[in-house]
Amino acid sequence: MRKFSATKIRIGAALTICALALAACGESPESTVKNFYRAVEDGKIEKALEYVDPNIRQVWGGKLAIVLAAESEKIRRCGGIKSIETEVVEANGDRRVVKTTIEYKNSGGDKRCNAKSTNEKLVKMDGKWRFGS
Repeated sequence: MRKFSATKIRIGAALTICALALAACGESPESTVKNFYRAVEDGKIEKALEYVDPNIRQVWGGKLAIVLAAESEKIRRCGGIKSIETEVVEANGDRRVVKTTIEYKNSGGDKRCNAKSTNEKLVKMDGKWRFGS
């Protein structure tokens, strides 16, 4: 009986340590890019804007939301996002450049639905990765 309790304690301690380690790490630059595009795909423009540097949001104002809404409509016309591939190609302090390739579900025939690759610039602000300049 005693051995079983000690095992449960060890497992509980290990799970707690893992959970704390994951919480401390937060989102990676790659997951930030993926979460941003998934929010745009779902039409959750306000959620997508949370991933953008507040200074950029202020400069662009409502225009940025209009651009993201248009991108959301394009994604919808293309049948949604099939895959998002990301890779950090440049790292400098709290800045990252993430090569992002998006493939759409219905890419045949419409040139606007061809896969696209971009280099997204991210900056770490207050412990969170955000689209920046």
